[in-house]
Amino acid sequence: MEQDLVVRYAKGEKKWMSTNRASTRDRTRQVLLTVNTMRDITTPKQTEEKLTVYREIIANSNDAIAILDTQGHYVEQNSAHRALLGYADEELRGTQAIHAGSDFGSSFFQELVKQGSHRAEITSRTKSGNLLYIEVSAFAVRNNAGKPICYVAIKRDITSSKRTEAALRQSEAKNRALLNAIPDLMFCLHQDGTFLDFKASKEDELYLHPSQFLGKKVREVMPGDLSEQIMSHLEQALQTGSSQIFEYQLTIAGNQRHYEARLVVSGEEEVLIIVRDITQRKQTELELLQAKEAAETSSRSKSEFLANMSHELRTPLNAILGLSQLLGQQIFGALNKKQKEYVNCIHSSGEHLLALINDILDLSKVEAGKEELTLMPISVSELCNSCLSLVGEAAFTKGLQLTIEVDTEADFCVADERRVKQMLLNLLSNGIKFTPAGKVELIVRKVPGAIAFTVADTGIGIAPEHLPLLFQSFCQLDSDLNRRYEGTGLGLVLTRKLARLHGGDVMVRSVFGKGSQFTLFLPDRRRSVLSRAELEHFSPEPKDRATDRRQLKTHNRKPLADRAHILIVEDDNRSALVLENYLHAIGYEVKHLPNGVGFLQEVQTFKPDLILLGLHLPHGASGLDLLTTLRQEPDLQDLPVVMITASQSDRQRCLAAGANDYFTKPIGIAQIESILMRYIK
Repeated sequence: MEQDLVVRYAKGEKKWMSTNRASTRDRTRQVLLTVNTMRDITTPKQTEEKLTVYREIIANSNDAIAILDTQGHYVEQNSAHRALLGYADEELRGTQAIHAGSDFGSSFFQELVKQGSHRAEITSRTKSGNLLYIEVSAFAVRNNAGKPICYVAIKRDITSSKRTEAALRQSEAKNRALLNAIPDLMFCLHQDGTFLDFKASKEDELYLHPSQFLGKKVREVMPGDLSEQIMSHLEQALQTGSSQIFEYQLTIAGNQRHYEARLVVSGEEEVLIIVRDITQRKQTELELLQAKEAAETSSRSKSEFLANMSHELRTPLNAILGLSQLLGQQIFGALNKKQKEYVNCIHSSGEHLLALINDILDLSKVEAGKEELTLMPISVSELCNSCLSLVGEAAFTKGLQLTIEVDTEADFCVADERRVKQMLLNLLSNGIKFTPAGKVELIVRKVPGAIAFTVADTGIGIAPEHLPLLFQSFCQLDSDLNRRYEGTGLGLVLTRKLARLHGGDVMVRSVFGKGSQFTLFLPDRRRSVLSRAELEHFSPEPKDRATDRRQLKTHNRKPLADRAHILIVEDDNRSALVLENYLHAIGYEVKHLPNGVGFLQEVQTFKPDLILLGLHLPHGASGLDLLTTLRQEPDLQDLPVVMITASQSDRQRCLAAGANDYFTKPIGIAQIESILMRYIK
C-alpha cells in the first residue's frame, strides 16, 4: 500500500513536474526517494542518519517545502519557503497551516488526510500582506505500519503566470468584444475551399444557415460564378501572400445585396474572408451618378440656353445700336439738337446694356466649364497700348493722367489675347470709374514664374471690411456706390475666373481714400523669348490678312464704274436692315436673302463681290452648310464670305469651314467699314 501511495503521488505530480526545469524535477525526485527510504528504517541510529540527509535535501531545495505534523501544524520549513511567505521559523513552527498565512483551507487539509496526497492552486498572503497565487503538492509520509507520521508540502509561486493568464483572458475578452462590434461577416476557409468557421452579428445576414455550409466546400453551397471567383482569389492569396479584394452580389430574402470581400492569409493552409455589405454605398453611388448625369444634362441645357440667349439678346441690340448709329451720323438727313441728344442716349444705353449682357453670358459660360482658351504668343506692349487707347477717351474726359510702364523682360506672354484684353479693360475701366482725380497707371513686371499686370489708381479706395465682397457676383460695395456708379458687379468676378482659367489669379491692395492696386498674374508659359518673326508666325491675324489679299487679287472684280454687289443672308430682319440701309447709303448694290432658300442660284444670278452670311438661319438651317455648298463650286471658291455670329466662340468653326472673316453682333459701322476696306476696293 505504501508503494502504491508513492506511485499515485508521482503520477499526480507528473503534470506539475513537466512544467518545471529538469533540476527542480530531480530535486523533487530525490525528496520522494528519501522519504521512500525512510520507511525501511529499523533502528533509531539509522533513522537519525537518514533524517539528517533528508533535512539537507529539503534545506537546499529551490522549491518552497514545509513539513506539517499530523494535526496540520508547521514543523519545519526550508529557506525557499521562508523567503516565499516571509515568516521566521519560530513564527511559523507550531502554528496551524490553515491559519498561518492562510496557506491551506480546511477543505485542502481534509482532502490531504483523506487521500494521503493532494494538489491544488491556492492563494496565500505573505507576512507583509502581499497576495500570492501558489501551486501546492502535498503528500503523507507514513511509517512501516502505514500511519502518517507527517505531511510534506511543496509550493511553487505561480503569481506571475496567473497574472499573465488574467491579462491574456482580459485581452481575449477585449478582442472578442471588438470582433463582435465589427459589423462585417467573417469566414475562415481551408485552402481546398472548406468552410471552417464564421462570425456574423445576426444569422439572417448569412446566405445560408450555418448548418448548411460549415464543413462543406465553397463550390457545394455558393452560386457557380461566385464560387469560382472566391476560389480564384483564395489561390492567388495563398500563392502571393497578398490580400485580395473583390465585389459580388447575392440575393438574400428576396433582396439584391452588394458585398465587398477582403481575403487575407491567416495560416499556411487557411484564409480569412471579411465581407462587408456595401448595398447602401452602391445605392449612394448610383444616386450620385444619376445626379451627375442630371447635372451634365442641366449643364448642356444651360449651354444651349446661353447660346440661344446670346443670339436672341444680341440680335435686337444689333438693330438698336446699328440704327441709332446710322441716325447719329445723319446719313439719311440732318437731326436737330434734341433729336441728336436722344439718338446718342439710345446708342450709349444700348452699349451699356450690351456690356452687361456680355458679362453675364461670359461668366455663365466660364462657370459652366465651356470656355476654351486659345493660347498664343502675344506682344504685351502692343496689347497694353491697345487697351489704353480704348479707355483713353474716358480718362481724358475725367481729366485723369493715364500712363503705362512695361518691363522689357515681360514684353511677350502666352495667353488668350481676347480674354487678356478683356481682363485688362475691366481693371482699367474700374480704375477710371472709381478715380475722381489723379492718375491711373498700368505697370507690367516680370516676376518669378509669371507676368504681373498691375492697374494702380489714386481713387476712392476700398475699406478693409469690403475687400471680401469684391469678387462676389452681382455685388457692389455699398448703397452709396450703387447710386453713384453703374454696373452689375460682374467685371471683377469674371476677371478672376478668366485669370484662374489661365492658371493665374487677381490680387488686390487698397487703402481707403487713397487708391487701389489690382494685379493680374498670368503664368509665364514661354519656353524662350520669342522673336518678332515667331510671334507673327503664331498669330493668325497677319496670316488671315495675307490670305485675304491673295483672294482680292484672284477674285473677278467688276469694272470700277459699276457698283460692287453685296449679298446679305441673315434671318433677322432688323440686323439686315441696318446693313442694307448703310451699304445702300454709301453706294453699294445690296440684296437681302432672309432664309437661305435658293442661296446658290442667287449667288450665280446676283454675282456678289462679298457675301455677309449669318451663322444661324430659320428652321434649323446653318450658314456653315451654305458655305460648304458654296466652296464646292470651282468658280466660287475664292468669293469672300464674312460670317455674322452672335459669339466670339464661333470664330474657329467659321474659319475652319472656309469663311474669310467674321464679325459679331451687334454690328457697328466701324466693323462694317473694316470689312469693306479689306475685301472691296
